[in-house]
Amino acid sequence: QKITLESLESRLINIMTALKELYTINKEIAEDVEAPAKDRIIASQNMVKAHVNIFYLLKKGKGLSNPNHPITLQDL
Repeated sequence: QKITLESLESRLINIMTALKELYTINKEIAEDVEAPAKDRIIASQNMVKAHVNIFYLLKKGKGLSNPNHPITLQDL
């Protein structure tokens, strides 16, 4: 069971790192005034989704949201 917990903790750290990297990449796109407006809007939406998923992971500890059932404010 200890190995399973360590594996879960390692996976959680990897997920958090990936979400933070995605946030940073999307922030760069959203702030690029030369990028198409549609790309900037999508990047901004992705930044919010990354933050919500990080919050959800920290608060609930249940992992990422189900792509078929996106997180809403009521879920928080």
